[in-house]
Amino acid sequence: VQTHRENDNRIQYLLTMISTSTVIDDTPLDSSVLGVNRKAKVNFVEDDFETIITLTTTLDADPEKMFISIESDLGKALAGKKAGDVVVVNAPDETYEVEILEIL
Repeated sequence: VQTHRENDNRIQYLLTMISTSTVIDDTPLDSSVLGVNRKAKVNFVEDDFETIITLTTTLDADPEKMFISIESDLGKALAGKKAGDVVVVNAPDETYEVEILEIL
């Protein structure tokens, strides 16, 4: 009975995901622009912390691996930008700057 309930809950979750989803074009128009499934070397300016991030869909996001959802505050700020750009990220608890060092 519990497995049946869990399956029903999972089905409802998936139906909601499908009905509220948005199709995005992950084909980069320009290889110098950061988009879905693209990697970039970035610098968190205030902390002077460099790392490599990958912009992903929400389902593939994993902040511990630096797979950043394109729908997150950081993802929205970085999407469509180029190497050399400095973006301002407006997160709920803070505002910070990130510099795109290189599109990989």
